[in-house]
Amino acid sequence: MKPGLYYDISFESYVKIDAVNNSTLKILSDQSPAHCRQYMDEGRPETQSLGFGRATDCYILEPALFEKQYVVGPDCRRGTNEWKDFEASVGPEMTILKPDEMDAIISIYNQVSKSQAMRLLEGGTAQVVAIWKDKKTDLLCKSRWDYFREDIPMITDLKTTRSAKPDEFARDVYKFGYYQQAAFYVEGYKNVVSDKHDCCFAIFAVEKVPPYVCCAYELGAKTLEAGRIAFRRALDLYAKCLEKDHWPAYEEKITMLDMPAWALTAAGLGPERMM
Repeated sequence: MKPGLYYDISFESYVKIDAVNNSTLKILSDQSPAHCRQYMDEGRPETQSLGFGRATDCYILEPALFEKQYVVGPDCRRGTNEWKDFEASVGPEMTILKPDEMDAIISIYNQVSKSQAMRLLEGGTAQVVAIWKDKKTDLLCKSRWDYFREDIPMITDLKTTRSAKPDEFARDVYKFGYYQQAAFYVEGYKNVVSDKHDCCFAIFAVEKVPPYVCCAYELGAKTLEAGRIAFRRALDLYAKCLEKDHWPAYEEKITMLDMPAWALTAAGLGPERMM
């Protein structure tokens, strides 16, 4: 696909676009090139958490599409005969939610919709796809923004989380690589929209357990710069692996390994023996 912004690409079509995305780079950063290659070949295993987050995003951002793609199943365990009968009746194109999952999604929507931060999800467009060519590596890159307001400009990402409390969610921004994702998305904006104006990146964090508290955060300049360093390092490594068709796993040579200092102390090795 040619570089630019696209406003009508489904998630299924987006996945098939042959370009580097942040999920690929995150696996490269967090694990190894070998894990990255596996992800590229096989895709990401579906989990209940991923499916719930995707359904929540769709209900809030694309309600008309939600009606076409999701249906509520019977109040029973998945895998039972009753569940299998229902699956057969609706067909493979529909994603089935359990009643308690649907109740949680509606409760989350009710909290989000009455929040002052809801203005982040107004006046713009949901699920905008950016395609660009990285100037350093010449690789085609892609990202899919949950919500984009061109007038600010701001990219907003919805995240369901265990805790939206500021200090805890700040740790999650690092732990789950949201800072790298943010910088990668902003890089896309600079390449296909404008490199003369800064683009803000906000996260709408919604707790996935009652009372479904939600908070909105704009990531600061230092966090975005850290994210730029992270994705740049990963993208350069990806280009190197691709060029040589070599996707190593961790350190290939034999290296010395000791337990962390706290573990050595717990095991009875005092500070005087660790010098």
